[in-house]
Amino acid sequence: MREMSSLDLMFFLNELKFLEGGRIQKVFQKGKKLRFEIFLPGKGVFELFFEPGRLFITQYKRHFEEPGNFAMFLRKYLTNQIIKEVKQKDFDRIIEIDTENYILILEVFSKGNIILCYKDYKILMPLENQEWKHRTIKPGIKYEYPPAVVNPFKISLDDFKRLLNDKEIVKFIATDLSFSGLYAEEICIRAGVFKERPANLLSSEEIENVYEVIQKFKDEFGPQMIVENEKVIDAVPFDMKVYEGKEKVRTTTFTHALDDFFTKNEEERQEEAAENKTEKVLKRLENIAEEQRKNIEKMETEEKISREQAEAVFANLDKINSIISEMETLKKQGLKWSEIKERMKDKVKLIDEKKGKIILDL
Repeated sequence: MREMSSLDLMFFLNELKFLEGGRIQKVFQKGKKLRFEIFLPGKGVFELFFEPGRLFITQYKRHFEEPGNFAMFLRKYLTNQIIKEVKQKDFDRIIEIDTENYILILEVFSKGNIILCYKDYKILMPLENQEWKHRTIKPGIKYEYPPAVVNPFKISLDDFKRLLNDKEIVKFIATDLSFSGLYAEEICIRAGVFKERPANLLSSEEIENVYEVIQKFKDEFGPQMIVENEKVIDAVPFDMKVYEGKEKVRTTTFTHALDDFFTKNEEERQEEAAENKTEKVLKRLENIAEEQRKNIEKMETEEKISREQAEAVFANLDKINSIISEMETLKKQGLKWSEIKERMKDKVKLIDEKKGKIILDL
């Protein structure tokens, strides 16, 4: 399932600003998933859901059995804090929630992270300590942003041309301009350019087309869910040519589309995980049953052999006793074992005097 892109967050930010003026009531946690209950006077309680790659206001209740250590830490500092401002860092996948006394930074990219800072950006505590080549996230040091990304909506056409390199145009748009693969495909289709052509080999007209398509994105809005075979396969902020021919369900807000898309997929993942777990348990039980069947068959075979041996002994008991008596008589007469073996060779297959054992063919 795809992650939210910088463009998704840009459109979502307008709806996220709805939380400004709200009061943080509670925080819940399950691993790297966090829920923030926010009360808005006269409007009620809203729930902001975060996990790596995703951030949206949800109407679906997720029940976390324990609040979690980090959630308890956030409660200590953020309970009853009023949200003053919500903003996106340039065109990066970073959302900042500025409260009365603290700044909560939500890093939606990569492995994801949430960092609580003082107003001067000194880190109180992150969800997870992280370290990269150019920055470190841990308590007690000042928060540093990742290397700056290009904001495609704030550069001129000349600047855009200077950025072009030898990457395929679709990869250049996806990575160098932070649009992600989905929106890069859409831009190429709308601009009428072959997506696999090197960006620096596009004609002037093609470059201008790509630039203009990008600039028009910020003025579009028509949130919708994309449906295929009765399953929601994506949530997007406007009509997209890459999904032409697919069923589309319009929503009043982008977060509504995101909520349904991610939540339904989350439920499906949980059901799939439960099914996989059940299958593993059944497989383990089947293996145990098979092993038990093999053991039973082995024991039945051994029982059959033992029973046949016992029956043979009982059927020939007189003969056995007679042979034993004869051997005892010969021994009492003072015969050596070599002589006894010679005398008894027609009646006994083997005599092992050291082990006190004789073998008869019954």
